[in-house]
Amino acid sequence: MTVPEDSRTPEEEVATDPWIGALTRLAARLDRPLAAEDLAVEPAPDAGGLAYGLRLADRAGFASLVRRATRRRIARTPPPFLLVGEGTDEVRLVEAREGDRLVVVDPVTGQRTLRSPGGLARGARHLVVLRRRPVPRTTGGAGGLRELLLQKRFWPAFAQLVTASVVINLLALATPLFMMTVYNKVIREGGLATLDVLVIGMLSLVAFELVLRALRGYVASYTGARLDAAVGREVLERLLRLPYRSFERMPAARLLERLRQLDQLRSFLTGNLPLFLVDLAFVGLFLGALFLLNGTLGLVTLAALPLFALLSWLGHRRQARHLLLHRRRVVDK
Repeated sequence: MTVPEDSRTPEEEVATDPWIGALTRLAARLDRPLAAEDLAVEPAPDAGGLAYGLRLADRAGFASLVRRATRRRIARTPPPFLLVGEGTDEVRLVEAREGDRLVVVDPVTGQRTLRSPGGLARGARHLVVLRRRPVPRTTGGAGGLRELLLQKRFWPAFAQLVTASVVINLLALATPLFMMTVYNKVIREGGLATLDVLVIGMLSLVAFELVLRALRGYVASYTGARLDAAVGREVLERLLRLPYRSFERMPAARLLERLRQLDQLRSFLTGNLPLFLVDLAFVGLFLGALFLLNGTLGLVTLAALPLFALLSWLGHRRQARHLLLHRRRVVDK
């Protein structure tokens, strides 16, 4: 029995490729219109017709679920879905349900017929359910960045950076301890023999600290370059996986502005700020050392910390306001 064909929208233009025709019609049913030209850049289907169709669906922005086509599964799966046979051109779109029968559309001719689930199961091998895949948010990306930073290939470099920072910060305590010892032992008590030992030890520590800082800078630069390459590859993969319609809806200025924001993230990962954050963790250690040396000096330093934090927050807030205005002006162009 043939069902009269409804008037088709421009998005449902008949395609000579059965997969392209099926996907454009299904996209229209899912309120995600897709032009056949968006998918026509793919090479012609080969013997692996299902793989070709799934690749097209991925380019169109759909998530695919492939199951074996059985009579029971065809009867229970809510339309729309695709039925794929043995050949590369055996693709049918199950568009709707009428009672215990299904409305099947030929993707090339657009002809609609009523078929029973049992009849469809005899000529079908795969049942493909397509659902709209959410468009990745390009303004955040925190999950992808977190997964990137937690990759095991970066763990040894991070461990080396943390270890070097710990040793460098511990060696930083040598200078005030050296000065205190000179005042207490050498100047006050006249222990010149002790001064020679202290100077030799201090020079050795300074040389070791300089070498350690150079090694930490090299490791940080190398790790930053690897992170830069990994972030660039991640962004490129996400851009390639975006549906074509997202580029049509997004102004070019907005896309460029988001790429500029990526440059800021890259500068953060490859700059000195991560090392500064590691060094910042030793503020408590230095405060404890100050309190051990002189309680009054420790209290003065502790009281000054909120003032410096307030000044930093005010400066950051002012800078963020100017950056936001600049981004809005760029996007509005």
